[in-house]
Amino acid sequence: MSKYDTKKAEYDRLKKEEEERIALTIDDDEPDEMGPDPYAGRRIHCWVLIRGEQRNVERPFFIEPTTGRIYPINESPYMSVDAVFNHKNFWVNMKYDCAVKDLNFNEMNTSMNWEYVMLDTLVEMAI
Repeated sequence: MSKYDTKKAEYDRLKKEEEERIALTIDDDEPDEMGPDPYAGRRIHCWVLIRGEQRNVERPFFIEPTTGRIYPINESPYMSVDAVFNHKNFWVNMKYDCAVKDLNFNEMNTSMNWEYVMLDTLVEMAI
């Protein structure tokens, strides 16, 4: 085998290994390639909202459970928020036509834009 054939075989082998490595590598930083969606706005999907008041988080953000990606509120791909819940209560968004980036998740107990469902049983009600 000549030097040319040896170099060519080595080059072909390295090229094939690199192509296989690239094919098996998931680059999570790449944007999702999504075509037109015939069901846009009619799907129900759930994600995790981190409000962060007690977690030393500066701003609330979403975690997409199917990919683990983190989205700041103003950059989220979500169209609307119908409801939010935690271990204490369930809030319904009264401004359902409001863009997600315009919702205020820090004033859910005091805002007229959110309606709570459960009464807080730990707080005594004044009669």
